[in-house]
Amino acid sequence: MMARLITLQEWDEKNFSRPHSRRTLYKWAREGLIQPRPMIVGKHYQVHPDARYVSNRAQIDRLKTANRMINDSADALVDTEIDPLALEIFAHGCTTTETDVH
Repeated sequence: MMARLITLQEWDEKNFSRPHSRRTLYKWAREGLIQPRPMIVGKHYQVHPDARYVSNRAQIDRLKTANRMINDSADALVDTEIDPLALEIFAHGCTTTETDVH
């Protein structure tokens, strides 16, 4: 069951001690600085309650790549073997050692 989405303002209150302006929150949403990305419902952004602010551009790029790989259709993935460990590394920027690889 999917968690109930909340507004950007509710998310901001939950995650920061000082409130940000609506303009800043909408900019963060547009630029992908909140992950998973908020969605527009009607005229307003809604976000997963556990979303987080990501300020590191490299981490944002890894998350976008992982999300694209996960969201590709099953037909596109038939000929492609995607290692779950690789998806985890893309999503979180973890490093691995030779002993971790199976």
